[in-house]
Amino acid sequence: MTALMEAAQLADVLAAHDCRIFDMRGEKAYSQGHVAGAVNVPRATLFSTAYPYACMRLDSDALQRMLRALGVNKDQTLVLYDDRANYDSCRFWWLLAVYGFRNVMIIDGGIDALLEASVSLVSEPPSYAEGDFAFDASVSRQDWLSDHVELQSVVSEKRDTASVLLDVRLPAEFNGQECVAGASYAGRLPNAKWLDFHDTVDKQNANRFKSKAALLALCEQVGLNPSQTIHCYCHAGIRSAHTLFALTQILGFPHVTNYDGSWIEWSYLGLPYESEGLPQDEVADV
Repeated sequence: MTALMEAAQLADVLAAHDCRIFDMRGEKAYSQGHVAGAVNVPRATLFSTAYPYACMRLDSDALQRMLRALGVNKDQTLVLYDDRANYDSCRFWWLLAVYGFRNVMIIDGGIDALLEASVSLVSEPPSYAEGDFAFDASVSRQDWLSDHVELQSVVSEKRDTASVLLDVRLPAEFNGQECVAGASYAGRLPNAKWLDFHDTVDKQNANRFKSKAALLALCEQVGLNPSQTIHCYCHAGIRSAHTLFALTQILGFPHVTNYDGSWIEWSYLGLPYESEGLPQDEVADV
């Protein structure tokens, strides 16, 4: 099963599989209209409160309990959509895969693509009995997860082209000119390559992923290839999950990780960094 689907395929997918649909948007947007049967899972519900810094992932037990409470069963297929160019959906997809659940599909283009395909929306939320969802460690993708210890080792290797640190934030974040809310200061990991996550998105096509050919050309421009181990990071591990999806699911790159803590954790821990600018007095939020 491919992890990416077109909005026009939704009816066929629902007919062929026992599905639970997840709307990853905020509560207000969800209440104004969502796909029939979709439950609302805003990004903040997937964050842990066990850390002294923000946006770290829920642990597997907490996520399993949440999914059971939402009526999800272990043999269902999850269908995800959002309004942020797929990146909230990609982080949820990535998190599920890391813990051991692979029957997940993302509607490319999210709500814009659904409206484009004339999919009807409803305002009433569904109600489901508690499910029996469970993760299966035998299919977990722990190899898609990296932490600050592993990335410090990559930093110490200097410019070893076999291992690449890939920053997918905005230019001002990468250059150290903007300190986004949650970070302790501005900057980037030493020797990181840069690819703006937005460059993988086709803004003229409902914010779907760009074509495979366009993504390959972008990787060549940045200096990425499938022989490398590519460690993606951003501000909070969300945009970088989107990049991991593009590299692994569309291009088939075999060795890619997402650093969940990303710049929020790295800067909190005071680890080595580079910066071409200085943190600004005004902290932005994206």
